[in-house]
Amino acid sequence: MKGELTETEDGYRARFERILDHPVEKVWEALSDLKHLREWLDAVEFEGEVGGELVTEHDDDVVVEDRILRIEPPHVLEHTWWEEMNPDGVVRWELKPHPEGCLLTLTYTAPADSSDDWVRDMAGLHTIIELLAAYLDGVAVGEHQRPPAGADGKRTGGTGVYARFEERYEIYTPVVDDVESPNHG
Repeated sequence: MKGELTETEDGYRARFERILDHPVEKVWEALSDLKHLREWLDAVEFEGEVGGELVTEHDDDVVVEDRILRIEPPHVLEHTWWEEMNPDGVVRWELKPHPEGCLLTLTYTAPADSSDDWVRDMAGLHTIIELLAAYLDGVAVGEHQRPPAGADGKRTGGTGVYARFEERYEIYTPVVDDVESPNHG
């Protein structure tokens, strides 16, 4: 899986596609049931209706409160992403039946100035999809897999999907550079 980043009229759009070896209903449950969201997304609250909250906890007791913008079970979930810092950032999860299970499309749209590190953001979104896939496949996605964050806030080492974050960072550097260079360099 590799994501694409494109420039839009208002900013950027990151898009990822992944085929998951699970039916749409099972993937939907992992995206919309707090019992499951706790296991792979560190969610502590999920109100499954438009205007409801999606609250996640992160390192150093950082709590992020996002809002549900659209919900169409079992196919579309759209919500803000780190709304306090990025009020116009939106994540959209789309699920479609596929002969091998489910086609997941994750799209993230945000203003150009909403991030100081689009490479990190692309690698992070890729990691989130990997966390979901690992969870669906029955792989434990607990804290023990997360390496500690360094002084720069980046994770290195560890086990599981986080161990590949640096590799993903390298993958997405040219993707972001190719988009940003013509108009922003």
